[in-house]
Amino acid sequence: MIGNQVEVFCFGLINPKSFLLNDKFGVWLLRIVILIYQITLLVHKLFWPGFSFLVDMENLNMAPPLKILYVASEVAPFAKTGGLADVASALPKEIKESGHDIRIFMPKHASINNKKFVLRDVIRLQGLQINYGDHVETVDVRSSFLPNSKVQVYFLEYAPYFDRKELYVDPETGTDFKDNAERYSMFCRVALEMLKQLYWQPDIIHCNDWQTGLIPVFLKTLYVNDNFCTSLT
Repeated sequence: MIGNQVEVFCFGLINPKSFLLNDKFGVWLLRIVILIYQITLLVHKLFWPGFSFLVDMENLNMAPPLKILYVASEVAPFAKTGGLADVASALPKEIKESGHDIRIFMPKHASINNKKFVLRDVIRLQGLQINYGDHVETVDVRSSFLPNSKVQVYFLEYAPYFDRKELYVDPETGTDFKDNAERYSMFCRVALEMLKQLYWQPDIIHCNDWQTGLIPVFLKTLYVNDNFCTSLT
């Protein structure tokens, strides 16, 4: 069972090169929303202390901390093709500073230097056996932290799918890798298997973009009878 109240979010199931995610638009939008919220609270305290809607918003900070798995195919500064990576870095930091236990899961792309980012082995996540179609694949998951933060990041290490110069596009053809569906299908599958191995049950699985879109599908099909994931169905 994963938490008492679980929500699964698929955020931005659009192309990562969309104008909505270009440059740092998402990061600035997040900062503006936070600033507006802080100004609203200040005005509320000074002029409308009895306004119930604002009181409820303020009391959200007093709620029990949540456990959140944040799943994204790219996170700055580890790997980036667009604004998704910036948001996937900035938002978890803000959530962590609010007192919640948030962790990130992403692929270990070829551009991610083990020594530079101090990636470490996680004993229970080494040699994971993943049932994939009619065969079994063996993968590893390593761990590090977002720079200048306490946000833990898990990296799926599987060379046949992610040890490539580019994240989504074949540099030789200029088109999407033909096996993108297979690559990120495995990514989604490993995300759930990792949780079981860690026996860490998040209240929220925050899915970002098309690469993570199969997580809710798997929870309602492959894992529908799985005791660990029951509450997500």
